[in-house]
Amino acid sequence: MITKFEKLMSLVLFAPIAVVCIAAYDFGPANDRFAYHMSVAAAQESVHRARPQFASVFATQIPALRDGQVLVQKHLYLAAINVEAKQPAWIVYRVSRADWDTENVLERNFSTPDGLRDICLEQSDYEQSGFDLGHLYGLQFVSASHYASEVNQLCAIAAQRPSLNRGPWLRVENMIKEASKAKTIEVIAGQLWLKDMPKLPAAEESHKIASHCWIIYGDGKTEEAYLFPQNVEISERVDSYKMDPSELRKRVSQEWWSEK
Repeated sequence: MITKFEKLMSLVLFAPIAVVCIAAYDFGPANDRFAYHMSVAAAQESVHRARPQFASVFATQIPALRDGQVLVQKHLYLAAINVEAKQPAWIVYRVSRADWDTENVLERNFSTPDGLRDICLEQSDYEQSGFDLGHLYGLQFVSASHYASEVNQLCAIAAQRPSLNRGPWLRVENMIKEASKAKTIEVIAGQLWLKDMPKLPAAEESHKIASHCWIIYGDGKTEEAYLFPQNVEISERVDSYKMDPSELRKRVSQEWWSEK
């Protein structure tokens, strides 16, 4: 039986920069339907040539897509860009030892593909902002991958306070990498806009900075979930922000944006 996730993924399989604007998609039983259009002409051709290979790359549960979100398909991940925020609402991927078991050390060569410049921030927007360009898909997970450069693209990057990016968030990444030594780990990570945050002063385009970053990962049998505010201390224990995965999914599905 074809799952609803498979129906969605069949639209955009393995296009290098396949972008799909989702007008409506409901993962509930009452509305098994969707409307979409392609916003990159080249992606349309690649969709026709696509083959159902996603099961080896992506996790099997993703949030319902909202109005104003754009789905971006890469070789390594699937990301939903929040166009108002100019950043990913969430990104889904898998971590396998084969993709990182090497002596390679990757550089943080950030970029925004030409086809995504209207919906994503650029590296220069972060200048003198006090925010790191935080990887929602850890760079350490792909040091042996041919497509490693994709995780440096800003469709996979979140504005994170240094204390979060280099503290608890990095420690969760390390936990995922350790777990992936024995088995493949499914990951979905993203952002929540629960309250107003400072803007990036160098950014000319309208955007929003998330107040929280979240991550859920597991091996298909067990899961762990964390919700971090931006203002964490770099030395804080991750256990302080651990959540029940089902409760975190509920929060994500509610799409809490600041009303101020």
